[in-house]
Amino acid sequence: MTHGIGGAASRLARLVRGGAARQGRTRFALVVQLDNPESLCASLGPALFDRMMDKLTLRLAEDLRLIPQTRAPGAADIRGVLVDPQRASLSDLALRLQQICQTGVDLPEIRVAPVANAAIVSEGSTHHELCALYARGVAALRNRDPLDAAGRVLFVEMSSAAQDEALPDPPTLAEQ
Repeated sequence: MTHGIGGAASRLARLVRGGAARQGRTRFALVVQLDNPESLCASLGPALFDRMMDKLTLRLAEDLRLIPQTRAPGAADIRGVLVDPQRASLSDLALRLQQICQTGVDLPEIRVAPVANAAIVSEGSTHHELCALYARGVAALRNRDPLDAAGRVLFVEMSSAAQDEALPDPPTLAEQ
């Protein structure tokens, strides 16, 4: 049994470090940001806000098989790597992600339905560091049109020169 746990931990560590990309599979990073974190935190308080973010992170981990990055207290975004996203099509993944984010989070004496935007970042054909994938997702969310309802979930692919060039507006899944 110990060997099985060790093997699973080893495969998980390889995936996070980029071993999946070297095996011919593309890694997908996920960045989820709340639209109104300041007002939510002010109305809920820091403790309930963090509990809400933790529950949302857990839901993403369970439903999308997200390996979340450690989140600082009070942070209004969730980042992580999707485990084996090739099993589902990108449109199915985007729909599931929208459903997860739109479903309310139960907190003591209140149910909160935060407005969230997300970017799924594919590393493409070349290996990139996770921090570069996350930065690309954050930039894509910053450049999106906040009034575009189709822009709630974006799909972005890293190019080999994406780290050095200015980031253009990425297409939404609805445009592809």
